[in-house]
Amino acid sequence: VLGEDEANERRRASHAAFESTMPEAMHLQRYLDFMRSPAYVPERDLVAVAPDGRIVSFMVWWADETGVAQIEPFGTHPDHHRQGIGRALLYHGLHEMKAAGMHTCRVVTDDHREATSFYEGVGFSDVGRLHWWARR
Repeated sequence: VLGEDEANERRRASHAAFESTMPEAMHLQRYLDFMRSPAYVPERDLVAVAPDGRIVSFMVWWADETGVAQIEPFGTHPDHHRQGIGRALLYHGLHEMKAAGMHTCRVVTDDHREATSFYEGVGFSDVGRLHWWARR
């Protein structure tokens, strides 16, 4: 992402990819707040741009001191599924992770078949289940 000028276009792709019901203005403000936070690393907020200038796929990757990277979020606008755009962006991100010294990449998904098929198709393995805990 080149900066805040692209925030709304990035928000548009994310909003569609995750079928968000959040109001667009709130979604944009949330993304801008993230971009302005100390945790944000602009070089790790990656996008794929269509020839018409629209952002169609996006991913943010995070690194830790043990050499493990995590992808969160990652998605592709539904109008651009099954065109290889998300795959190309993911491979680019994996290349950047390796160059940064990461030896492992993880991603967390639910059991949504399209997502699990995608990750298996690019070489990820299911290594366990995440359990959610709550106290009320």
